[in-house]
Amino acid sequence: MQNQKYVSLDTLSSTADFLHRLRQFVHAEADAQWQALDRQWSRPLGERVAKGWTIEGLKVVSFDKNIVRLVCDSNHSRFREGDLVVLHRNGPQDPNALHFDLYYDGETELEASLIKGNFYFMTEKPDGWILDQDWFDSSPFYLSALDTIADSQLGRTTILPLLQGALTPRVDFARYERARERLRVSRTRLNES
Repeated sequence: MQNQKYVSLDTLSSTADFLHRLRQFVHAEADAQWQALDRQWSRPLGERVAKGWTIEGLKVVSFDKNIVRLVCDSNHSRFREGDLVVLHRNGPQDPNALHFDLYYDGETELEASLIKGNFYFMTEKPDGWILDQDWFDSSPFYLSALDTIADSQLGRTTILPLLQGALTPRVDFARYERARERLRVSRTRLNES
């Protein structure tokens, strides 16, 4: 059994404690983001509109290939393409609210791609919609990554010690320089072609 590493019970305990604290941090951060958005949603509609958090008076013009096209009289929102938004009539937490990825944000026209929700609600009543900021809870992905790290040899011997500060990353400068030189040569050859 040459070069086999033995890990003490103290190390296992401290690693388990570290993973537990990381999981708590992920949960706490997700809760804080959710509470901040919930506080924003609880503000009066006029205040949300004035602060650029919401667009009111939207009309559904069309829905085709999972893309909704909306129009409004005025849009002073802070929304940008790629933002997650929730379209609703009775509040962002309404079970009939629709969740979108904002595709286009013009002055009075918007387009968004449906992520979740029943689009029939839009066609039933096309007027009087409200668009608020939405959020994506990424905590399940981080928690899954922590589980993967804890369950793999590489995670336990390299990644966790790096995160704990118990292992210092090292750079092989000679290998780096060789790779850099190969890259320079390949770029030169591409430019000459």
